[in-house]
This record gives sequence, C-alpha cells and structure tokens, in this order.
Amino acid sequence: MPVGGKILWILSFLALVGGLLALWRGGEFYGIAVMTWYWNALVGGVLALGAKSAGHHWQMCQMMQK
Repeated sequence: MPVGGKILWILSFLALVGGLLALWRGGEFYGIAVMTWYWNALVGGVLALGAKSAGHHWQMCQMMQK
C-alpha cells in the first residue's frame, strides 16, 4: 500500500500542476477545465492519505500477529 500512496501523491501533484497551467492558459489545459484539474488533485490527495494510513494499519496488524 505505501507504493500506491506515493503514486497517488505524484498523480495528485501533477493534477495540481495541470490546474495551475489551465488557470494560466485561460481556463483549459488539454481540453480539461481548471476545476476538474483541482478536483482530481483533491480527490487523489485524499485517496493517497487513505492508502498511507491503510499501509500503517497493515503493518500494525502484522506486528500484532507475531
């Protein structure tokens, strides 16, 4: 799970950069509106946090079973 969280963080950051580029270009980047870029960054960041906490939970469960 930690690798999945890192990948989601990277994708969220790229979506944020896409949103900034869309804002700078006047509203769209690759035909996608600014708000869509920002929502994708927000949702990806929340999912990345969930994947990170799930990874910690998994590690704690493994430690308790030993």
